[in-house]
Amino acid sequence: NLINGDWYEVAPEYPYDAMKGNCAYPSQAPTSYHTYDGIIYAQGFIYVWGTPGYASTDYCWGNGTWKWDLAKRTWKRMPFSGGYASAYDQRRNLIYYYNGKDRWTTVNPVDDSFTDRPKSGWLREHMNMVYDKTRDMMWLTDNGGTLYRVTVNGGMTKVKSPFKDKTLQMAGMDLGPDGNLYFWKGGSRVISFHPDTGEWSDISGNRPDKGDRKIFSKWKFVDHLGVFVGISTFY
Repeated sequence: NLINGDWYEVAPEYPYDAMKGNCAYPSQAPTSYHTYDGIIYAQGFIYVWGTPGYASTDYCWGNGTWKWDLAKRTWKRMPFSGGYASAYDQRRNLIYYYNGKDRWTTVNPVDDSFTDRPKSGWLREHMNMVYDKTRDMMWLTDNGGTLYRVTVNGGMTKVKSPFKDKTLQMAGMDLGPDGNLYFWKGGSRVISFHPDTGEWSDISGNRPDKGDRKIFSKWKFVDHLGVFVGISTFY
């Protein structure tokens, strides 16, 4: 609860009751895994994707994309595989997933129908993507921290940045009420980018960036409170 700061557990921890080789995992819910940018809220549901997450000493892959029903408080496994980068298009009511390599997936959250489309490129797994409803496009950061303009069809164009490589790697990214992009890596540093002018700013005064990175989609602007909210393991 963002008003009083309370936390609530809304789903039980499911038992690891299934096996794949030497890897155990729950059959009725997602595993506890790296979600990367794979958390999306749409139409009263939360879509969660990530990997890996089996209980094992081996490096095992996670058990797919799942949908959490906020009203029924139940999980349902989805028929599509999802991807490392994801964004929700409010105009078209569509979810976009990019696996960082060769697949762009479009999902309709009304009936969970989906379309997989081949896509060339290789950006690897550490990506973040957000939909810009004002400009009707997405913004994406890749494994090296490079920012891209992305069309709804998956076309990409690099954006020039004055910062060193990996400054934005694994950072949280969201649009503010002024239409600017704001980046946060879990520490004291906040960077902004104005899409219309191409201007970059280190609005935190260039303080040391001691965050833990790996923020991805866990940094959002909350309209009715007028603040950004982020989750980090660094303190």
